[in-house]
This record gives sequence, structure tokens and C-alpha cells, in this order.
Amino acid sequence: MRYSALYRANVIFTGTSKQKGHDVIEGLDNAFKGKRPHNAFFFNMDITDWKAQEDIYDFAYKRYGKPIDIVIVIAGILDSSNLVNDTEQDGHYRTLDVNLTAAVKANRLAIQYFLREKSPGCIINTSSVYGLGPAPSNPLYAASKHAVNSHRLAATPRQALTLSYRLLD
Repeated sequence: MRYSALYRANVIFTGTSKQKGHDVIEGLDNAFKGKRPHNAFFFNMDITDWKAQEDIYDFAYKRYGKPIDIVIVIAGILDSSNLVNDTEQDGHYRTLDVNLTAAVKANRLAIQYFLREKSPGCIINTSSVYGLGPAPSNPLYAASKHAVNSHRLAATPRQALTLSYRLLD
């Protein structure tokens, strides 16, 4: 975040914790104190809220007055249930909802945005070392991160031939 602000990038980052968002902005305020203002803004949202994911594109344009160039998807929470204590009884696993389903939706929205704007763009997906091998202590987390890696591998070759965007991880 600090690197992006240092090079005058317009940055909007999201998250569910207002306190953590405030702390990042405060850290940037202190780092840039007496130098120049940074261009970072915290947008409080839950990545599993698809409407909020859609709204961020309009918000970014209103905030900065230009299209988005880069979307970085850093969705991740550790296992919400484990193999012994299945705490979620509603048919959903929050870990998969956040780490996989919402991350895939974020990719699709970014692609649709770049196409609609007729603008090249870059999507960067973060995964985890847990997405590269077995992780018996956090199986849902590892499975979700393997899936993010596989999604990027599956989506990139075919779509990159016809669309003006790049998927990276």
C-alpha cells in the first residue's frame, strides 16, 4: 500500500474492519506527513456482498475521475470450521465464500468492467503458500487457495487471447 501511495497511485482498498482500514490510512498519513497527501482511501465492505463489489467501480470513478487500471484481489480468511468441529450449519463455509466464491466474482466483475470501459486492465490474485501443497491444519483454506490458483490458470489462456486484460498471481 505504501509503495502504491509513494508512486502517486490512486488506491482504494476494502475490508470488513473499519478499525484496520483506519489504521492503514493513519499510517499513510503519518508516513506522508509534511510531504504531500497520499491518494489512498478505505472502502468498508464485505467481499461476499456482490452489490458492494459492483459499487466500488462507480465509487472509484467518482473519487478519482478516471477508470480503474488494476484490480488486486486479496481475499482470505482462515478456516471457519475444521474437520472435528463443523461450526457452520447453514450449508455454507465462510472460508470458501470469501476465499473462492467472492474472489472469482471479483475477477468476473473486473473483466466485465474492463470490457465495458474498453480499457486494458490487470487483475492480480493473491493466493498463499497453502495453495501450493497440502495443509492438514487448514484444509478449507488450502482448498480455496488451490482453487484460486486453478481459476487463474484456467481463465488466463483462453480469455487473454480475446480480451485486453491480464490475470496474474
